[in-house]
Amino acid sequence: MGGRKREQKGLMPVGGGGRTPGDHGIAVLRREFGQLLRSLRVNQCLSQEVLGYLSGCHRTYVGMLERGLKSPSLDVLVRLSRALNTRPSNVLRMLEERLERTGFFDESGRG
Repeated sequence: MGGRKREQKGLMPVGGGGRTPGDHGIAVLRREFGQLLRSLRVNQCLSQEVLGYLSGCHRTYVGMLERGLKSPSLDVLVRLSRALNTRPSNVLRMLEERLERTGFFDESGRG
C-alpha cells in the first residue's frame, strides 16, 4: 500500500509505459462523461465546489472528472447524480447518447 500505485485490471498496461488498444476508448469515455458532468452542473448554476460539497467529493476531484482525467466509481456516480437532482440511469443514458454520436460503439470505434 505505502505509496505504490494500484493497477486496475484491464485499465493499465502490464509493465507500465506502453499504451493498450483500449486507451483511446477510455479517453473518449472519460472526456464525454466529463463534458456531460460539466453541462449538468452549469445548467443547475452550481460551482465545482458546491457540487463537490453536495456529493461528498472534493472540488478538485470534480474538476478532474470534468477534464476527463478520472473516472467515477459507481458510488460517486450515484452521489453526483443525487447532487444534480437526477437519477444515475439518466446520467448513463445521456452519456450513452453522447457516445453514440462519437461512434464509440461502432466496431472501428471500440477501444
